[in-house]
Amino acid sequence: SLAVAPASHSDSVSWRNDAYAALGFDDTFGDGISKDELFRVIKSGKVDTCGLERMAPRIHQQIEKTKKEFSFKQGDIIFMNRWLFHRS
Repeated sequence: SLAVAPASHSDSVSWRNDAYAALGFDDTFGDGISKDELFRVIKSGKVDTCGLERMAPRIHQQIEKTKKEFSFKQGDIIFMNRWLFHRS
C-alpha cells in the first residue's frame, strides 16, 4: 500500500515549510530542489525522512490526519510529484 498527504508539495499546506526545516531541506526558492541536489542531500545522511515522527511529532500527526491510503496491484502505475509526502 501507499499513503500520501494530498497537496503536500504545495504552499497551501501549512506544515510544509516546518517539515522541510525539520528534515534539513533548504528550499530557498520555494519550488523544491533539483533531482541531483536531492540525491546529494539524501546520500549525505543529513536527512532522515523516515525519522520525521521522532524529530517533529506535531508535524507527523498533521500529515497522518490528511493522509490517503491506496492499495495497489502488480502493474498499477503511480503518477506523483517527488515532493509529495508519502510512505510505502
